[in-house]
Amino acid sequence: MRLWKTKPFTFLFQTLRYQFRLLPTPKADGDFFKRTLLHKESGVDLLVDIGNQNLKWMAERQLGRFPSCDESFEQNLVRNFAQIDEVRSVLFVSVKGHRSAHSLSQFTARAWGVEAQQVTAGKYLLGVHNPDYDPAELGADRWAALIGAWSVTRQACVIVDCGTAITVDAVNDDGRFIGGSILPGFSLSLTALGQNTAHIAEPDKLSPTLPALSTAQAVSSGVVYGTVCAADELVRRYLSSTGSHAKLFLTGGDANWVLSHSRFEFDLFPQLVLQGLAEIAAHRSFEKQC
Repeated sequence: MRLWKTKPFTFLFQTLRYQFRLLPTPKADGDFFKRTLLHKESGVDLLVDIGNQNLKWMAERQLGRFPSCDESFEQNLVRNFAQIDEVRSVLFVSVKGHRSAHSLSQFTARAWGVEAQQVTAGKYLLGVHNPDYDPAELGADRWAALIGAWSVTRQACVIVDCGTAITVDAVNDDGRFIGGSILPGFSLSLTALGQNTAHIAEPDKLSPTLPALSTAQAVSSGVVYGTVCAADELVRRYLSSTGSHAKLFLTGGDANWVLSHSRFEFDLFPQLVLQGLAEIAAHRSFEKQC
């Protein structure tokens, strides 16, 4: 299997196409909101992907993640971003409600005097066409992943993103988004079984052993192999539309389960959504300079 190789890893950061300086030494949290950005052009671009369970971010050469639960969201923003002294722009996607987006926007305005710009799906961007799918119904994270994958391959591709939900999206050789599907992710399936059955407890961890000789093993094997087989079947069907030559991209926090058990050979890009945001950031910067 082809894992996350040096070339795509390097490309992730090269796509920003800016001259960054190294991040400064972190300062005390107490001084964080007292600092103002005097020269925004010397700062970094902060790219943020707010998921159902975790927030993933990238700033220059740094990657990070932390829980996106509403109760501690604002505290987590301060704790994790206090190390970044100067920010030139903030670009984000979010699958959560308005509250998280509002909290991030308020935070970036106070911390750096920068407006956080939310990316939403559209009809066309950077070579990816979306003539049929209503942009209002297409998740911004899926749109960013499509942009990221297309920037790498410039040919037909199928993207499997394994988060709380698993999405399978496809683009043809012309860059046309031909559609996508959504199914419950591994953790969501486990929770559903645990909460909606009388005698099936949610196992502490997934352990897909076959033959299964306990309830925990039965649940684990059913969820893992059932979910992977469902994703595989969707990939197979989308390949019938894109052609078998299409590149297969795999991303998301639970991607390793698919990587280990799928019958397909994927290229693993753990930060594909952030890579798409990096492409969009570079495009917007270029437009401003023209």
